[in-house]
Amino acid sequence: MKRATSIGLAVMLLLTLFTPLLPVSLASTVPVAIIKVLDTGIGTSTYMAHFLSDELLMVATSHGDASLNGQYVSSYGTIYIYKYEEGTWKRIKTLTGPGVWRTSDWVKVWDRSGYFSGDGKWLLEDMYDGCYGTGARVVYLETGETRPIDFSGLPSTDFYPCQISYDGTYIAAGTKSGDVYVWKWNGTYYQRIFTYHIGGNIRRLHMTLDGRYVIVGALTISTLYIFQRSGDTYTVLSTVQLNDGVGALGISDPWRIGLIAAGGDSGWIYVINASDPAHPKLIHASKPGSNRFYNPFYDRWMPKNVAVLAFKDTGS
Repeated sequence: MKRATSIGLAVMLLLTLFTPLLPVSLASTVPVAIIKVLDTGIGTSTYMAHFLSDELLMVATSHGDASLNGQYVSSYGTIYIYKYEEGTWKRIKTLTGPGVWRTSDWVKVWDRSGYFSGDGKWLLEDMYDGCYGTGARVVYLETGETRPIDFSGLPSTDFYPCQISYDGTYIAAGTKSGDVYVWKWNGTYYQRIFTYHIGGNIRRLHMTLDGRYVIVGALTISTLYIFQRSGDTYTVLSTVQLNDGVGALGISDPWRIGLIAAGGDSGWIYVINASDPAHPKLIHASKPGSNRFYNPFYDRWMPKNVAVLAFKDTGS
């Protein structure tokens, strides 16, 4: 399992006048402020967090996720549930992982952890090689039905990031050896339909809810890739050159990408306008740190009603 980090004082990227359809003409005047906020007072070593609502927060000691409808939470480690009451965050529940819990009654419904489809019905078991690796499956949470994934013939299997599309049709993953894969459900198993080698050490990957776009960044290369699906064929649509590798990644629009926020391996922070994914524009780059910015507060995308994205400075 990867080293956990403290989320006590996170470094926040505040995008004022936040919108996923920011005009390119504003590229040189985007108001961005770097501030340090959010002290949860948890007092323990943690890895990531998700808001379940305006008043509920989950913080986990390892990989974790929350379904978009707020019905489920999951983590490979321990989950702390906090509720905002009377001006402070109060811990109301501790869930010991790995597993998946239903938030209506906090009952464990699956004994493995992973990532949820957008409709909240499917769980992709964590393909990270420190979790389930090539033993990962896709699970229908209402019945416990499992779907197999064909891992045969892969150039590398040291998986790190993985995601599943809105209805469970597509899954995507990246490896620390620099390979990107996409599989599609064929009625019997998930069949690999795409393989691409970008090199580097892939730590962050985002797939839009319909599986049309896949955005990938690696720690040791300074190029961000956007892949596009046409039918069942993926190609490189565009790339963005950065000043360092990618340790954190978030998108503002789960269907169309919108803005991409990235944290660099050596302290850079970037905002990219990808409202036209074929012609992404780097609209902000600054270097507020000297260490890797890691783990965006929102692992997959930035909710439209929240204008703050958090990165963890691994040097603090």
